[in-house]
Amino acid sequence: MPSIDDKAFCLQTLSAYPLAASATGLLPLAEVVIRGIDIPYAKLLVKSADRAAEKVPALKEQFKACRDAYFLIVMSLKSAASELKISPETANYDAMVCFDQTTLVQKLIGKNKDLTSKSLMEMTLRMDKLIRLAIGATEVVGG
Repeated sequence: MPSIDDKAFCLQTLSAYPLAASATGLLPLAEVVIRGIDIPYAKLLVKSADRAAEKVPALKEQFKACRDAYFLIVMSLKSAASELKISPETANYDAMVCFDQTTLVQKLIGKNKDLTSKSLMEMTLRMDKLIRLAIGATEVVGG
């Protein structure tokens, strides 16, 4: 699996983030990707799942499970960011395990027909692409 399979998304995402353009090397760029782009988006997903649980009480348990999955993504990405300089291979693993959580979310709410689930799934699919950016960042640093 190539880490970056949507190069247009990669370029668009990095171009939209000023700190990425001003990064002075591969390590600073990788840190921007993980700390500046991926982690904030994963935190947004945690909040979105909390709001979804309040908005659709019938699916509260599913959305709480999604929230837990998103929180684990945040923690894995934080771990990846802290390992980036010391062990890019470990950082790569930390980023890759995030796919376990997005897969779980897809199983939990991917077939739901309500708008809240669909919106959260769209955000989750974007997170998948951002995880690929993080993996690519760890690969670039690791050589």
